[in-house]
Amino acid sequence: MQTRGFSFSPPANEGMNISELLRAETSPDEETRGLAENSSSPTLCVRLLIVAAALLPSSIAVLLLLMPDFRSPAAIAMALPVLCLFLLAIFTVIFIAQYRALLDRIRSRNYTLHQDKVITLLLEDFAAGSKDWLWEADHGGELVYLSGRLSELTGHAQEQLLGRRLQAISGYPAHIRPWQDIQDRMDAREEIREMEVPVKVNKQRRWWQLSARPVYSAAGDFLGYRGVGRDVTDAHRAKAALVLAKDSAERASHSKSQFLNVMSHELRTPLNAIIGFSEIMANEREGPLGVRTYADYARNIVESSRHLQRVINNILDASRIDTSTFKLQEQEIDVAELAQVVVRNGRQLADEAGVALLSDYASVRAEISGDLVRLRQILDNLLINAVKFTPAQGKVEFIVRDEVDGGLSFVIRDTGIGIAKKDLERVFEPFVQADVGMNRKFAGTGLGLPIARKLAEAHGGKVKLESTPNVGTIATFTLPSARVIREAGAAPIAEAVAAA
Repeated sequence: MQTRGFSFSPPANEGMNISELLRAETSPDEETRGLAENSSSPTLCVRLLIVAAALLPSSIAVLLLLMPDFRSPAAIAMALPVLCLFLLAIFTVIFIAQYRALLDRIRSRNYTLHQDKVITLLLEDFAAGSKDWLWEADHGGELVYLSGRLSELTGHAQEQLLGRRLQAISGYPAHIRPWQDIQDRMDAREEIREMEVPVKVNKQRRWWQLSARPVYSAAGDFLGYRGVGRDVTDAHRAKAALVLAKDSAERASHSKSQFLNVMSHELRTPLNAIIGFSEIMANEREGPLGVRTYADYARNIVESSRHLQRVINNILDASRIDTSTFKLQEQEIDVAELAQVVVRNGRQLADEAGVALLSDYASVRAEISGDLVRLRQILDNLLINAVKFTPAQGKVEFIVRDEVDGGLSFVIRDTGIGIAKKDLERVFEPFVQADVGMNRKFAGTGLGLPIARKLAEAHGGKVKLESTPNVGTIATFTLPSARVIREAGAAPIAEAVAAA
């Protein structure tokens, strides 16, 4: 693997190429890294011994010249062995010190060679076991180091790639947007984070993801970039496929909305005529039908037509609520009046089903801000559901209550068949009912609860269910305090609760 690093020698590990950086980070300590430098010259102790060895004979010679007592043959005979032994000891210490220094140099050189092998193996293992590749560029953007993986991807030897820019290797002009963005960041000395750029490999378009950071010397001079790259062609194509699928789904949704709008108009026009004429026939406004059974048939036609009309309206509402064109028609609404209308509309259905409908809303004195039609639709759907799933002789309660935080809740409690815990969230999915199967007892499209929840969320509120099978269900529609307008002088709910 060929490596050519930056031409500078900063302290520590700044400015090193990748192999040098790894070697510096894996070295055990500063002492080991400095053995070669420190052992290349004699230590202070060795130097002092050499000076002492040089000065000792001179000192003895001076003593012999200046002091007569030391000129005698006996003194000289005694001084010479001592001097020889002393010099021998000094040279022995110097030899041992130099020998240890030599061993340290050999050990340091062996350690460096070992580190080179380790770094080489690390880089080779990285190249063999990873799809990523390392690269390093100088201050001019030209490659000074690259992994073997990049050579494999491009089909060119490392010698052919070194000294060239990545953009020049890509096969695309520098002015196209992705590569121009890379160059702009490099010119501004900014970090490059997972930027995708196109390349041509074997005449096929592929995509690389580049990440890098600028490298500076200890003096603050810009030296170049060091980073990592990878081939992300598969991920890029998958992302493009998702974008196409999303666009296709949006177009299909738009087409569906257009289809529903057109079909609603085409269905509603004859349906209104059927309802109108069947009501005239059922009420015999133009005269008796002659046969009583015909009047019953006309009433059945009216009832079935109105049911079909509700189904069409629910389907249209379900498709419109999720679009940006859906908007609330805001106004201030008296809570008691709204509750009265909802209960009155639900009482006929309850009487027909043999279900007792009780209500408690007179004590609430407040107004709410919202869309009157949509609020009625929420409460109608919840009340109709409660009546529909409550057997004869059962009971449904419609209650309005204040909340401690200043909000307002509409509570509809029934003694119906209930909902299993696993189905409590499923019933809020479009076209889903807890009572499923070809022989289910209760008709409906399964859009009432999903529409109620979405309309509640559009008002900033929420709809939740609590239920026990064969015991009953409690449906609660809560509006936030921001939509509740209290009468002037009324105490806050929290204070009223505390006083109670």
